[in-house]
Amino acid sequence: MVASSNDPILAQLTADIVAGLPTWFGEGAMLASSPPAWRRLRQSFFVRYVAQKKDGVTVPLLVKIPRKSEIATLAQAVAATHLATPTQQEYDSLVAVAQVFNTGQDARFFAVQPFAYLAQWNAIVMEELPARSLTRFLMRARMALGLPRDWEFLEQALCRAGQWLRVFHERLGDARVQPLRETSLAADLVFELDRLAELSGRQNAFAPMRAACLRAAERLQAVAVPTATLHGDFNCNNTLVMADGRVGVIDTKRRRQGAVYVDLALLAMDPPLRKIQVVTQGAFFRGAWLKRCQTAILTGYFGAQPYDARVFNLCCALMILRKWIADEEALGAAQGARRLMACGVTPLVRRYLRRMLERVLQRTE
Repeated sequence: MVASSNDPILAQLTADIVAGLPTWFGEGAMLASSPPAWRRLRQSFFVRYVAQKKDGVTVPLLVKIPRKSEIATLAQAVAATHLATPTQQEYDSLVAVAQVFNTGQDARFFAVQPFAYLAQWNAIVMEELPARSLTRFLMRARMALGLPRDWEFLEQALCRAGQWLRVFHERLGDARVQPLRETSLAADLVFELDRLAELSGRQNAFAPMRAACLRAAERLQAVAVPTATLHGDFNCNNTLVMADGRVGVIDTKRRRQGAVYVDLALLAMDPPLRKIQVVTQGAFFRGAWLKRCQTAILTGYFGAQPYDARVFNLCCALMILRKWIADEEALGAAQGARRLMACGVTPLVRRYLRRMLERVLQRTE
């Protein structure tokens, strides 16, 4: 993060943070850092403070203010009233997750502690922990080299992420078992395939894949699947790991019910759909290691219980389609040199994603 300027928005925000410290940390609490540091990320502004309790103990704080790609400044983000409802929902989810996972009784997990939702800033004030995302771990050169110790650590973290998700679904997700036809999976697949065909301008090229997805969904309609309120963004960016191996997950959406395999597929398909893996046509991460990681996630979630690999692979197909759509949208929005570069790699991207989609659909048979 970079040191802040004399931004009046930050000055006002800091005054409100100072006013909240006695409520969060007791009388005598104060800021130990001045000025705050801040960073603009793809979907949020983060402002960092360090609070100090009366006994001298310091607590790093993060203030998260969501943004969209068209929002360039902190002032614009604060004024974006359409982002208020999802931010409040995220705060409520943080509170619920903290109540479940911060009991201190399970050494496998941790949870970020939220302190407040500041409505006037559409901001969440939360604890900053010394954890790193699985994305940062995954994208190190050591992973591409396939060093066993690193991949074993990743396997363990992914297994615990699967265990975390099981607790999340059971404690916060109204878990139940339903026929697949009672979920939105088939409709989601058709919707995404139609979007993809429209974006690419190649309707006929996707007709066989559309038919294959519909056949797979039809075959599995009567299969009983575990369902729950989904995390909704269960990926490597949002899965955090401590140095001691404890795992926590952030950015919970909790907005819809669905087959639990959707959340599992989100995490399992994150590494093979990473940009560098796609552009290198699957050469950055070895397939055998990716398979081990997928197995770790499923083993963490289901343990010794059976699961339906066909439904899981159908959900993986949905993740591939969504990644493909995001790439096609990026191509359509790119201009100038970026568009030339995007056009250059687009055939490689399409080839890789089509091949992967065909493979996972074969596994639904």
